[in-house]
Amino acid sequence: MDIRLIAIDLDGTLLNSELQITHHTIDVLNRVPPNVEVVICTGRTIAELPEELQYIPNIRYIITSNGAAVWNRQTKEKLSECALTSTEAITLMKGFQQFDVRMEVFMLGRILVEPYYYEHFEAYGGSQHTDFLKKTRTPKEHVVQYVEELCEPVEKFNLFFKNEHERYTAIQQCIEAGYQVTTSFAHNVEVNAMCASKGRALQTLAEILGIHQQYVAAIGDQINDLSMFDYANYPIAMGNAVDEVKRVAVVETLTNTEDGVAAAIEKYIIKGEKNERLFF
Repeated sequence: MDIRLIAIDLDGTLLNSELQITHHTIDVLNRVPPNVEVVICTGRTIAELPEELQYIPNIRYIITSNGAAVWNRQTKEKLSECALTSTEAITLMKGFQQFDVRMEVFMLGRILVEPYYYEHFEAYGGSQHTDFLKKTRTPKEHVVQYVEELCEPVEKFNLFFKNEHERYTAIQQCIEAGYQVTTSFAHNVEVNAMCASKGRALQTLAEILGIHQQYVAAIGDQINDLSMFDYANYPIAMGNAVDEVKRVAVVETLTNTEDGVAAAIEKYIIKGEKNERLFF
């Protein structure tokens, strides 16, 4: 199979239920031929990248915050950025204050959250990985005022609601205001600039690298992966993917607890096995 670039989501995809990359998957990724670019394409920001990536040196490029930034991992250069302006971010933040919501602000490679919510992750859908959340989030008093004073672009907002009606209302308001809205978990809403999506960032990186769309693959499991599935010629769904993702994939691999990424890469890239559904 002729794949020159494969974009891989993190949560629910490359990471298992313990938010780790297994030894087996690390081994498989390190055996990918040098003419194939392995790219991380995630809703996370730089502060949240898994430590295991240090053992996979051939991953040279990382797309973060749902496509808000494209990074050269080796040089730490930002190759592309599509963030919310400070003015847009402040307007959105003030609008979010009408809701009972844990608002996380992704900016400057960090994730800012008000101290109250930092101490109450469990109340807003964060009970499963509280230690990880506390490690990767930075508590900041008066975060709206802080962002206003800082006057820097915001990569993304990650919102966690207690009330489904409020969640739906926030989604509609953000869409009507012209922002990119997606989800990666049952209770969250992720808001980006309209120009930011995993698919657009993947296209930008492929063009920078001179790799044609027909040689691009993507592996994912959630709604925020759909845009990269739209761009990639070989969209591969995880076995644990939501139905919307499985419907548009051309093939399905194992789940994230069964090293599904490793299985797909070993089968379709390292061994080069053909699957008729992967050709159009």
